[in-house]
Amino acid sequence: MQREYKKQEELEQHFAKKERPINFTEIWYKILEKWYVYATVLAVLLVATFLINKYSSPKYEASATMLIKTNNEVLSTLNIDNTNWVNSEKDFRNAIKLLQSYSITRETLKGMNLYCSYYQHIDFQDRDIYKDSPFDVMLDLSSPQATGVKIKVELLNDKQCKISYDEQKGVPLFDFVQDITLEKRIDIKENTVVLNYNQWYNKDGMHFKILLDKDKWNKNLSKLEYSFIINNIESLAYQYNHIEITASNDASSIIQLKFSHQNPKIAMDFVNTLCKIYIDQSFNEKNYLNVTTIDFVNQQLASIGDSLTKAEARKESFQRSNNTLNLTNDGQYLYQRTNELQEKRAEAYTHQQYYNYLEKYITDSPLDEGVVSPAVMGVNDPVLNKLISELSDIIIQHKTALNKSSEKNPKTKELALKIQAIRKQISESLHNLQNVSSISQRELTRQQDQLQYAINQLPSTERNLVNIQRQFKFNDEIYSFLYQKRAEAEIAKNAALPDHRVIDKSISSNKIYPKSVKNYLIAFILGLLLPTIVIVVKYLLKDTLDSRDDIEHISKAPILGFIPLLPKDANPMIVFAKPKSFITEAYRTLRTNVKYVIQEIEKSEENNSKEGRIILITSAMPSEGKTLTSMNLASVFSISNNKTLLVEFDLRKPKLHKKLDLDPSKGISAYYINKASIDQICQRTEFNDLDAICAGQMPPNPSEIIDSQRIQDLLKELKKRYDYIIIDTPPLNLISDAQAIASLADVNLMVVRMGITSLSILKTSVQEMEERSGVKINFVVNGIQSDMQKYGYGKRSYGNYGYGYGKHYGYGYGKRYGYGYGEYNYGYGYGYFDEDSNVEGDNKDDSEA
Repeated sequence: MQREYKKQEELEQHFAKKERPINFTEIWYKILEKWYVYATVLAVLLVATFLINKYSSPKYEASATMLIKTNNEVLSTLNIDNTNWVNSEKDFRNAIKLLQSYSITRETLKGMNLYCSYYQHIDFQDRDIYKDSPFDVMLDLSSPQATGVKIKVELLNDKQCKISYDEQKGVPLFDFVQDITLEKRIDIKENTVVLNYNQWYNKDGMHFKILLDKDKWNKNLSKLEYSFIINNIESLAYQYNHIEITASNDASSIIQLKFSHQNPKIAMDFVNTLCKIYIDQSFNEKNYLNVTTIDFVNQQLASIGDSLTKAEARKESFQRSNNTLNLTNDGQYLYQRTNELQEKRAEAYTHQQYYNYLEKYITDSPLDEGVVSPAVMGVNDPVLNKLISELSDIIIQHKTALNKSSEKNPKTKELALKIQAIRKQISESLHNLQNVSSISQRELTRQQDQLQYAINQLPSTERNLVNIQRQFKFNDEIYSFLYQKRAEAEIAKNAALPDHRVIDKSISSNKIYPKSVKNYLIAFILGLLLPTIVIVVKYLLKDTLDSRDDIEHISKAPILGFIPLLPKDANPMIVFAKPKSFITEAYRTLRTNVKYVIQEIEKSEENNSKEGRIILITSAMPSEGKTLTSMNLASVFSISNNKTLLVEFDLRKPKLHKKLDLDPSKGISAYYINKASIDQICQRTEFNDLDAICAGQMPPNPSEIIDSQRIQDLLKELKKRYDYIIIDTPPLNLISDAQAIASLADVNLMVVRMGITSLSILKTSVQEMEERSGVKINFVVNGIQSDMQKYGYGKRSYGNYGYGYGKHYGYGYGKRYGYGYGEYNYGYGYGYFDEDSNVEGDNKDDSEA
């Protein structure tokens, strides 16, 4: 008992180790076999790639590099307030956001004059021909224009063109003066009209004329299809607002701007124009203090200049009429004292004018106007200077926020509230300063009144001269002060440098889509990868027999024969129908190998019995060709002058009588119930030395019949009468009939079929035979096609002989001689297959063959 358990455990371990590994050689041969699949997939992918590369809209990318910096040294040396321009990380991030803002994109489009887009119909699509159009469209920007309408243009000749457009409803109108899209929408009807060049077209909300570029004109242009679209700047800005900005990896503030478009010239111009407009805007914002100061001083100089001119003319006229050039000592003393007071009055007057200007700015001026710094005008009040500086900072922040978002944005609202609060603080501070200035001017007026009393004591001529010179000096002091401030502001304006500059302009653009070479490479890789993945996945998931290795991983039992695929319309008795075919030779090889196994068995037996040998043929599942193999193996034994008997033990599905034209009433079932004798059931066939026993009528208990003593006695008797007894049994996975008589057979053949036999069922069937029945099995591989040689059927050995079936079939005994069938032969061989052609068929059981 322990020995039996040990044996069963060893068998279980043996089958547990027979897990099927990955056979890369088999996968490689499967890949080679499916070369046409690879060719088809590659062809489809390459054609698809060609179409994509040819007909997809291309994209080109242009790039430029720009330095973001500040330069306030000149302003500092001139004592001009430059606290608004501090180069920090925050300013750097703000600069990038401004470059990506919608507003600057909009200004860039205007700078490029992209009020119209021009197209040419090429390769079934409209291609943008920016700057390459043979004509230009001049718009009347003073009136709203219908936008987004595709207007086709046919250049008839060098004098006329034909325009046409389709019907369209709800066309938006864009007002180029107000720079907004109007709420009004219009419907346009289909129209075609011939225009002269330079002739205005005014209809359907469009007002334009077409100008022909005569340098580009030729007759071939009349055969081409052109069109143009009047752009809505607002909508176009959203389409173009996808500038990509990347900062340098090091600590520098250099950035790279990238923009992509289907037209390479637009990509380059957009990047370059964007950089220019941003630099101009930032420079203007930086210099707004100097510009505002110059404007304010010029206004003051214009008003004070007239008074100075009049005072100077009055002085000259008085001196000329009175022949008086110089004052007396008393007059000179009083004049000098008056001048001192006049200088103070001039300074107080200037401050008062500045306070009036600032008060008007705080109450009436819009937020985007600049404000003159108090320090510029000599006002040194620290509170006012601080408030003006804060106001300027917040105004810039507010303008920046408006460029990036709308007025409803919470950040923008917060900045607006801060501006209002600072305005109120400045108003309060101005009120206090104006009071102080009024007090100061009253005191100066009182002191001047005292001097005027002394002057009145002078002679009339000298008194009048002092008054005239005093008035002239007052205007001259104010004029000199203002002139000096204007000169300082102009120096600061001209000396200021832009905070940013372009390092490298965009001079070319690279094609980024489609990338033809890359697409072809991807298509080629996918063409190889996709079929390979399918083949590998099918290989890993497969459960059918495809190669010799599949059998070897299940059992160590030898393979005694390889049977080629039977032609579809072939006679099941192929051995007699075509004795010279390579399929018949395969059965001859199987017969030889079976005899060799029998010889080995006879050598191991002590008694050299002359009884016949039983060869049992079964399979793991139906449709594997066991009946076909039984019939033809019996046939090849019979043609070698051996008395051969073919026994059908498939009692549930009898069919042998149909193939051999036998009496179905005389069979195994009839013998079992004593209705027929051995001689009666052993029916002769039309072939010499070949008899057959049919299954007979289907009994109610076939398994009991096969496993009975009477059947065993029958087989013993048959062994005395025949040399070889071929037994055809049912499949193992359905019933256990074959196991019941397997121990009585000398050779047990299990037929497996390529592409049909389930590996899991085969493994179970082998375990049933080897474990439970304790018999040795041998395999017969059926249904081999010509390309099976690639999977390992070209070389195989059993004992001292080898054989192979592939494109060129041959076998040899030992190492001395061999036979070659087909195109090549080795040793001394001969061609055998003149009766066959390249045929395909089915090696199922004969009922299905």
